[in-house]
Amino acid sequence: MATYSQEQEERAAKVAERLSTVMLEDRFCATVTESHTGGKIATQPTATPDSSPRFPGGVVCYFSKVQHRALENPPGPARSQQTPHPRLSSENRMTGADVVVAASGAGGQSRHEPGTTWVAVIVVGDVRSELHHIPCQPLEVLVRTKQRDLEMT
Repeated sequence: MATYSQEQEERAAKVAERLSTVMLEDRFCATVTESHTGGKIATQPTATPDSSPRFPGGVVCYFSKVQHRALENPPGPARSQQTPHPRLSSENRMTGADVVVAASGAGGQSRHEPGTTWVAVIVVGDVRSELHHIPCQPLEVLVRTKQRDLEMT
């Protein structure tokens, strides 16, 4: 029997595969920018067939100073509604992608409330963000964040 995390991973993989198909058909290009998910979101599109022309890469910055420098995060904690938006814009400027997915939050190894996660996407200029409180273990926070970010695209 699959655990909840395995089921979430399988769902995220299916969402990523559908997203990859749509991106290939519509000739969209997508990138990601992540912190507490540590590259987990980026693993989904890279695992789908023919992903390289539609997924040029992404940025994973865990340390706050790097997030501020590389992704133009505003000063202060990287766990607020304002955090994902500069990341989306920075990544969009760097890559010219049609779709940018961002995640920022506290996965459990933080002085902030574990499971507090901002997810955001920009799809052809339309920006959406959501705050989630995921009361569970750090690995589960990562899996659920990844799934929600992929679903938002």
